[in-house]
Amino acid sequence: MSFSTEIKNEVCSLKLSRVENISFLSGFVRNNKLENVNKISLLTENPKIVRYLYNLFKEIYGVSPLIEKGKSNNFNKNVYYNLVINYNANFILKDIMVIDDDNKLLDILIFFLFWSAHILYMAQTLEIFVHALIVHY
Repeated sequence: MSFSTEIKNEVCSLKLSRVENISFLSGFVRNNKLENVNKISLLTENPKIVRYLYNLFKEIYGVSPLIEKGKSNNFNKNVYYNLVINYNANFILKDIMVIDDDNKLLDILIFFLFWSAHILYMAQTLEIFVHALIVHY
């Protein structure tokens, strides 16, 4: 088993938060070729990753991606899976910060800054909430 396969299988076994799952989706989509902002098409040879991605898209966005199975044209004829989302793809791509409101690809730095600010805001909100509880009781 290759190192990347081991890492992918390990990631599939982790229990991640919603924000971490969205970050995972964003990273996976960014590392696949985006040809159309109204369609998500993700290729992988790892069946665990396909199931994991399918479940994430279903759980977070309420869509059931189509899974196409095929054989690659290289010498070893590996099986590949193509996970396709046509419904709500544009909304999902914006939500996972792959494209902006003008349907242009976002720079990874902008994505990182946005999520950093979002996490910082959530931490501050939680701190204010806990402080209010302590003062109230």
